[in-house]
Amino acid sequence: MNIRNAYAITSLLIFSITSLCGQPVINSITFDTKNNIYLNCDYNTGFLRFNSDGGGWIRIPVDSQYQFNKTVFTRNGYMFCPSIFRSIDSGMTWQYLLPIDQYANDFCIDSLDHIYYVNDNGAFRSTDYGDHWEQIMGSIPNNETYPPSVATLGPIGIDHDGTIFIGVDFRFPGRWEFRRSTDNGTSWTPINATNIWGWSYQMEFAFSSNGNMFFQQQNILFHSRDRGMNWEEISPSYTVHYVYVHKSGEIFVATDNGIYEYTPDGINSAAWKQIGLAGKNTYTFAVNSKDKFYAGSDSLLYTSTDHGLTWSGIGFPFFSDGWNVQTKASSGLYDLCFPTKNEGFAVGGYIYYPDGNYPPEGQSTVLKSTDSGTTWSNNLVNYSAPLYGVSFKDSLNGIAVGYLGLVIKTSDGGSTFKVVQNANGSINLNGVAYKDGTYLAVGDGGIVLKSTDEGETWQNKMSGTNLSLQRIKSFNADTAIAVGGNQILYTTNGADSWSTPISATAGILNDIEILNDGSVIVVGNGSIWYSIDRGRTWHVKQSINVGSRVTNFNSVSFYSSTSGIAVGNNKYARTLDAGNTWIIGPIGQQFPQLNRVVMLDTVTAIAVSQSGEILVTKTGGGVPFTLTQVNGSGNKGSDIPTEIYLSQNYPNPFNYSTMIVFSIPRPSHVTLQVFNILGQRVGQLVSGQMETGFSRVRFDGSTFASGIYFYRLQTENHTESKKMILMK
Repeated sequence: MNIRNAYAITSLLIFSITSLCGQPVINSITFDTKNNIYLNCDYNTGFLRFNSDGGGWIRIPVDSQYQFNKTVFTRNGYMFCPSIFRSIDSGMTWQYLLPIDQYANDFCIDSLDHIYYVNDNGAFRSTDYGDHWEQIMGSIPNNETYPPSVATLGPIGIDHDGTIFIGVDFRFPGRWEFRRSTDNGTSWTPINATNIWGWSYQMEFAFSSNGNMFFQQQNILFHSRDRGMNWEEISPSYTVHYVYVHKSGEIFVATDNGIYEYTPDGINSAAWKQIGLAGKNTYTFAVNSKDKFYAGSDSLLYTSTDHGLTWSGIGFPFFSDGWNVQTKASSGLYDLCFPTKNEGFAVGGYIYYPDGNYPPEGQSTVLKSTDSGTTWSNNLVNYSAPLYGVSFKDSLNGIAVGYLGLVIKTSDGGSTFKVVQNANGSINLNGVAYKDGTYLAVGDGGIVLKSTDEGETWQNKMSGTNLSLQRIKSFNADTAIAVGGNQILYTTNGADSWSTPISATAGILNDIEILNDGSVIVVGNGSIWYSIDRGRTWHVKQSINVGSRVTNFNSVSFYSSTSGIAVGNNKYARTLDAGNTWIIGPIGQQFPQLNRVVMLDTVTAIAVSQSGEILVTKTGGGVPFTLTQVNGSGNKGSDIPTEIYLSQNYPNPFNYSTMIVFSIPRPSHVTLQVFNILGQRVGQLVSGQMETGFSRVRFDGSTFASGIYFYRLQTENHTESKKMILMK
């Protein structure tokens, strides 16, 4: 059972209800100043926003490992969620606000937009929207014989006159109390709560404007008329999932038999009156600024404009994880390639040590699909070493590489393979790529092998590093990029020599993707690197990190210059703007490591896992965008956006060249112009009628002086500007 207050900012328990029938469940409903609707749903559907201007439903990009089931808005439109995260752009990007060694049991925001959170170390406050924090209460020693040594603090709530209430649990039967401060946290008064049972994950304060105070604990709702000094239990006849205090002082509850209304003057179940949705299992309730009622059930969002007398249902998108297991190999799978949209190959294998002794024995695995990953053949080879990389010139000719230097080749689409190089070396080969008549393979110890005769013979080309190189991609026969360890390697002379344009400051780099326009994306453990000049210069972007935790991705694939997907451990990330922003979603705890992904079109992607599964999504991973083909040319993306979007240019600051991504949800005349700091137009990047979709434009500032510039996107009914900095 949850409690929500319409006008007093209160805390909300951090837990998630999951429907037993497997349908999406709405855990809470919130509104911003424009009355856009925010639904915090269970893990399968995620965090959704409905744009009141007709833009429809979109999914808010949050890390599925956090439970974003509480949303609070400040007066300036900032958005806060548990743990604590802040968004200043309606949830599209998030910033983690707490120090690495801190956490939050609960949080709330007062009428002055001051933010409070509690954990077992005490209570903390920020007066600048979470940029800085001060401690207003220390930890409370637990003198009971029952551990832990300090009491558990939470929830926290603030009533209309600014009084702060914090729950204190000593984790001992009968030892529960509240702490109250009436002087902004300077001093605290204990309040005994002998009939409150103890700490749980389902707790919250709520306050009405007429002085009534409520405290919810698991399935029990308590009511106090004297600011927490005395409490009485109030309960309807049905299971209560959610309690909402209206500005009028009325209490509404969402139950397994619809919505009930209660007046604080009553003290028994007769005071509860059903106002609608009888027989419906409802989980949450809220009222917007226009006094429109909303209730959430298993699969519908219900609304009422007549105080609950009549209700109508609004469908919202139910997006599961979006990934289905098509087959499971008998060994782990490490790489994947599709020379055509229909034909694909997955490779892998395993190693084991008989009786724990050396040398090891192993098994190669090669699987083939001829129907875009829907079905897969049985193992095509039988070699005693696993395969780690695969690349095909076309549907017939391909190379796979692997353990201790194994190289195998096919010229008949995988019907037969022959060994080109036995697994009798000392260095593993991890990746291979083909372009313009040349195969390049990379592996441990910085090794690079090159073949110009369809893989029959190989030359040793040292990279100048002893790192374990993981992947390689080629622009042409001469120009290629390899990654391994914390380095990106670059060659322009057919692998004869290599330069290191950048070394990552931390983490391991795992995979490379070359986009249609020649830009390059590299993903790894904790960072994304990108280049817009074919790999000569690089810039880091850490947008797929959430909070203080590193978000690791093992592979990345793009279908167009804007539409891409990355996979990692239990998760995927989706981008529609060439990697400038990423939306993170879950794949499932049963898939602890996804090694490779390939996008076949705007909605279809194939991934292989360490445990041998081949997974397919036909919904872009489950992210609820409308994804259809768009006719266009140049750098036009192939996804249909739901709203106008103008990205921050990247890199920024930049030296002579930078990229700008924008989208329009419907056909319009579009201009994209550049202005100097005096307001003078110095460049026009786009001018004309454009179709729906994402577009990416390069700005060349080589002839401009260093300084601040502005770029402005203008459509028929929208204008937006952003600042960029040119530094030479």
